[in-house]
Amino acid sequence: MWILSNIAAGSQRQIDLLFETNDIVEILTDTFFYDDYRIRKEIGWTVINALTGASGNRSRWLCASNVLSIVPHVLNMYAEHDLIGRTLNAIELLIEKQINYFFILENYQIMEALRQIAQNQNNCYDIHVKARARQLLNKESDYKMQRIPANTYILIR
Repeated sequence: MWILSNIAAGSQRQIDLLFETNDIVEILTDTFFYDDYRIRKEIGWTVINALTGASGNRSRWLCASNVLSIVPHVLNMYAEHDLIGRTLNAIELLIEKQINYFFILENYQIMEALRQIAQNQNNCYDIHVKARARQLLNKESDYKMQRIPANTYILIR
């Protein structure tokens, strides 16, 4: 699996070739949920590296695939500080590419995972990770306020 994570850390063309492989998303997601911790970690790196380095078109494709189902579980891998930091970076990059991805991230429980990180009272996450999670949540809040403004409506019969 480490070979896949290295390919996913490569160029946009390498990421495209990796995800043009038949059933790669299903293979990654199925293996992530049914294998040991080391394998889950490498699959996490594969997905996060791809999300970080993908072109705009491949990012859209990845967000439309089920690969995002892995992301909230990666955020819960407390001992993997580098992987969590890279995951936050990938989320930030996705939002920069397309602000309306917040709705997709919410659908895959990624925003809920960020809320849990920001509110975590244990020392599972360092203060920088918590601060970045709060920044993403603030961006989401700002986006929703602009997108869905609070107004008073009068209903007429």
